Amino acid sequence: MITGSYFLILNKTMTQNHNIFKLYHGGDHLFEDLILKIKAAKKSIYIEMYIFTYDEATQPIWQALFDACSRGVLVKVLVDAMGSREITKHKRALIKSKGVLFKRYHIYTWLNPFSKKLNKRDHRKIIVIDDQFAFVGGMNLHNKESKTYQNNPIWQDTHALICGPLAFKAAYYFLRQFHHFYLKKKKFEKAWYPNDLITSGQYFKRNKFKRTLIHQIKTAQNQIRLTTAYFVPDFETVFHLLRAQKRGVTIQIITNSIHKSDVPLVSRIHQPILKLLIPKGIQVYYHKTKMIHSKTTLFDNNLATLGTSNLNYRSFYKDLEINLICREPAVIENINETFETNLLDCHRVQITDIKNKPIFEKIVDRFFYLLRSYF
Repeated sequence: MITGSYFLILNKTMTQNHNIFKLYHGGDHLFEDLILKIKAAKKSIYIEMYIFTYDEATQPIWQALFDACSRGVLVKVLVDAMGSREITKHKRALIKSKGVLFKRYHIYTWLNPFSKKLNKRDHRKIIVIDDQFAFVGGMNLHNKESKTYQNNPIWQDTHALICGPLAFKAAYYFLRQFHHFYLKKKKFEKAWYPNDLITSGQYFKRNKFKRTLIHQIKTAQNQIRLTTAYFVPDFETVFHLLRAQKRGVTIQIITNSIHKSDVPLVSRIHQPILKLLIPKGIQVYYHKTKMIHSKTTLFDNNLATLGTSNLNYRSFYKDLEINLICREPAVIENINETFETNLLDCHRVQITDIKNKPIFEKIVDRFFYLLRSYF
């Protein structure tokens, strides 16, 4: 049964991939469970995070990590240098002094200010406890995910706790990135069915998530529901969305307006794309009150994904990402219900909203559209 903002389900149909899932739609519940799992950790804690701040919302998490180190638990933390830039040199020294093995991904340096590395970020959110529990999804560890510490409306997000073999796969992905030279293991490289974790990045050249997304769009028969913070799809994705709509598939997309997005420029860039999609019958919605940060997809109530990949060039071709592919009916039902709930607070974008904009704004939108591959 679904209770509150999260629920438990047992996967009874799986053999190799027997897992238990728990879904979150609010950071406070996630933080509470994470702290409990850290306090109970006996062997290892791995954290790979795009934004991991050292603020009032995350101090209990850091303290739990420090306590884990003091009792002999191996704690490894990898953060993106750009996303977690609020962790200052002084705080990094404090973290390392407590015993945490701490690394930053692609550190900016004035010695090479135009390095290609600057445009490749670690956007993953992976937490693995004792190789038994894995937290994967769209939530960062900062106060914007917490209703307790955030005065403005918190980000609308989705995250999953996984207990089972997929936790080992998440640990494998983390160690490959943290150590770089970590050896490949075939059993983790190949696809698992019916549920899987797929990633892209330095050691995973082809974007498996995009290939999965395109395949599901091509084979969908009835309905596609997409929730994404940044909607700037490439031509291939747009082409297959239009083909799916043409064969009668209902397509609904929830994303952010210029006024609610934390990166308003992205919402300007996708205006020419909406001008192409909306007249064909594809439904696009802006949330009225919240910043949508969830990255979920639903296909015919048969498959759902959640994770860190947006529908944009960065997720498809540049950044390091991780996504859960799930065929569990209860997970699909929960994500579908959340989508329905979000629709109640959404404004459906009309073609007149785009065509009736001032000429200057149209020119600005088209100019930045030319830079879409950077977003």
